[in-house]
Amino acid sequence: MTVESVPLPKAVGALANEPGSSSHTLRAGLECRPIVVSCGGWASRIIPRGATAWTLGRLVLIRESALADDDAALGLIVHEIVHVGQWHRNGRIRFMYEYVAPYLRERMRGSKHWEAYSRVPAEIEAYEVEHNLVGRR
Repeated sequence: MTVESVPLPKAVGALANEPGSSSHTLRAGLECRPIVVSCGGWASRIIPRGATAWTLGRLVLIRESALADDDAALGLIVHEIVHVGQWHRNGRIRFMYEYVAPYLRERMRGSKHWEAYSRVPAEIEAYEVEHNLVGRR
């Protein structure tokens, strides 16, 4: 997939360095290296089932279908950029521990997947920022 076939929202495109490629580098005011966003193709194949995007360090992977609605896409990208900041702030191991431990704790208490996911502090923070900046949740 290229960004030409599924354009990023205009507000996101303004942050991108190289319009027209399937991988963009965003500068989001974070005190870390630029964020690489990949859409479709190989990115879609490694995103966990049921998810529209996945962040690994500074790499944000987004399903092509998640970019169909500009408002939703902008909210999703803001949400994932929050995760980039969390990775940077906490480091890889601490981020993973602070993400996985609460999720597993909730699952062990009998919560379904989405209920446990919604109680992960990293997700709560990302949804809060997304809501405050884009007005979505």
